[in-house]
Amino acid sequence: MSEPRIGDWMHTIRGPWWALDPRVDELHIEVIARGCATECRFNGQGGFYSVGQHAVHCSEIAPDPFKLWALLHDAPEGLGLKDLPRPVKRHIGDSYHAAESGIMLAVCDRWDLPYTRNERGWLVMPEPVHRADETLLVTEARDLIGDGDIPRWDHLEGITPLRRRIRPWTWQKAERRFLARFHELTA
Repeated sequence: MSEPRIGDWMHTIRGPWWALDPRVDELHIEVIARGCATECRFNGQGGFYSVGQHAVHCSEIAPDPFKLWALLHDAPEGLGLKDLPRPVKRHIGDSYHAAESGIMLAVCDRWDLPYTRNERGWLVMPEPVHRADETLLVTEARDLIGDGDIPRWDHLEGITPLRRRIRPWTWQKAERRFLARFHELTA
């Protein structure tokens, strides 16, 4: 008899996935790519702009040792946890953060990415990946939300947006580019 699982499973393009009981041998890059490519950033308020496209751009601007980490940094959002807006995520209970950390720990183990944990045992994103993520956040907000002004978020003071403009891709293009970037970085 197989070991009991935590939570329920969900459908993916490669079979069942237990988001609350992630296992390294059940992680498939195609599932992450599909989930991230079809998940909108900003709760859809910037139109269709996917987490997958965001991840590709993060991997392009992160320093060399962190490019794969940057590509996969939002893998939990492609694996069932959804992209919660920061104002909500900041105040959500520990169970969401524990689930997110559990998935990222499995991702790091699967693709041999270095990580550290905080005092609660949750994974901590490497600082260069965090900087790339923040840079993309202010760039995306400028290009996709409102009238093109950068929203003034205190925690993002001093973060400079990219000079290039963000142009949203279709989910199909985001999925293709995510997979191509993954294979380029892991070749």
